[in-house]
Amino acid sequence: MGYAFESEEDVAAGVVRILKEEVDGARLQLEESRLGRPEAVHEYRRRLKKARSLVRLARFVVSDKKRRSVAKNLAEATRLFASWRDQEAVMECIDRILKSGCEAPV
Repeated sequence: MGYAFESEEDVAAGVVRILKEEVDGARLQLEESRLGRPEAVHEYRRRLKKARSLVRLARFVVSDKKRRSVAKNLAEATRLFASWRDQEAVMECIDRILKSGCEAPV
């Protein structure tokens, strides 16, 4: 779903509201991942990437210093789970190979 500003909402206020929604959604996904839902990590990272893109779009309403700081923090929060997600993706590929009946080359 795309970003939507509320009627008569200031652009800066809308950016902050939407950014908060994305980060809150990422936080919820992180909690879901703790409950053993592996796809929640993918959703967590996806939401943070969307938040980073919003920060880039907001360059005209957010100071450079603040934008860089927020973008750096979002990037770091995304990177924290990159290796875990990569491991999950490899395991999913291996599972698909095994289910298809193909044998790995020796």
